[in-house]
Amino acid sequence: MAMRVGRERGEGPPVRLHPRSAMPPLVALLACAAFLAASPASDDPPQRRLDALRREAAGARPPAPRAMSDRLTGIGDEFLREGKFAEAIELFSEALGLDPENGRAIAQLVVAYLDTGDLEFADFYLEQATASVRRRQPPPEVFRTIGDLFESHHRMTEAVAAWDYFRRLKGSDPAVEKKLDRARAELSLGVPQRVRTSDRISLYTDASVPDSVAARVEEYLESELAKLSAFFSSPDEGATHVVILYEGRAYFSLVSIPNWVSGIFDGKIRVSTESPVRWSTELAGVLSHELAHSYLRSVSRGHAPAWLHEGLGQWFQAQRIPREDLRRWFARHEVLSLEQMEALLAGRADRERTRNVYLEALGLTEFLIGENGSGAMACLVRDLGDGVPFEEALRRETGLTSRELVSRWKGAMTVPRG
Repeated sequence: MAMRVGRERGEGPPVRLHPRSAMPPLVALLACAAFLAASPASDDPPQRRLDALRREAAGARPPAPRAMSDRLTGIGDEFLREGKFAEAIELFSEALGLDPENGRAIAQLVVAYLDTGDLEFADFYLEQATASVRRRQPPPEVFRTIGDLFESHHRMTEAVAAWDYFRRLKGSDPAVEKKLDRARAELSLGVPQRVRTSDRISLYTDASVPDSVAARVEEYLESELAKLSAFFSSPDEGATHVVILYEGRAYFSLVSIPNWVSGIFDGKIRVSTESPVRWSTELAGVLSHELAHSYLRSVSRGHAPAWLHEGLGQWFQAQRIPREDLRRWFARHEVLSLEQMEALLAGRADRERTRNVYLEALGLTEFLIGENGSGAMACLVRDLGDGVPFEEALRRETGLTSRELVSRWKGAMTVPRG
């Protein structure tokens, strides 16, 4: 989260709180949906199984339509797991033609179209999937996943429909209930929004936000994405960053965000601005910080610790701490361990303690990059994305443990320059 844009100047860097929960990447959601709906995987490649099925269907004793539909769906599931969406869509569509009550095929059509970005077809098949309880349905968890996928695209009406169907199929998950309540409350605001989309950015703005400001925001985000891609030596392929620009604080009040906060990242970048909405350096700073969260989550596959999120967020916002300021800070405050910082960021620390955690997170980030170079930081994050535990990744790229990192940083910052 970020302090309100244009308010309380001179109090130090904006404070942002790391999201307590963030949705998994689309790839993980897709894998979940395909796994839940699929038949047991075969040792044969799906194309070989499909060729064999085609030969059987052309023979003297072809499978009955319903059996053929189920087998096509199972092979389509395997194509979907492999990311071969065109082949999967073709098989699911054929399966549905053979058996209109094959709910598994229609649900997987929704998932496949969502991943290809064809939201209108995904919406169409969601309506078909939820229109009849007579269908032979997949496990309810598939519709939980579909709701999450729609929500990741900021299609809240469709997300609510999918999560509702999850419940109709007797699915039970407190997290879904919480998402439903929040989504319905968001929809109840009824504020019209416009959307601007590019290959990697989906920018939603309240209709009252001037087009000139929306265009400037989109241009700025694209330039920041280029910087992030260069830093991490990773193009963040396949990731779409959803950014929502609000005029006023109606949504932030709805979800109980403190009034001194102007930006949050909860899987989407949400920024609150004062009326009338104008482009400003403060708005640019909030966008840079929250976009860094989104990019870092993608590259690390959700494995980056909260303190690193906040340290890099501030670093990409071009915030730096003079050594003398740090020395004065050390004289008045206890230096926290990485574990203590994580605990504070996961909870609801007061404003002053949160500011101190953010200062330490930025200081550690500056130290790591200064001592080891930006390449080592990028490698550390990519290691996390490859599933390497943080302690192992840190030692691999810096030769330090977490405790040694904090100790070295404190020692380097408290010794006056000679």
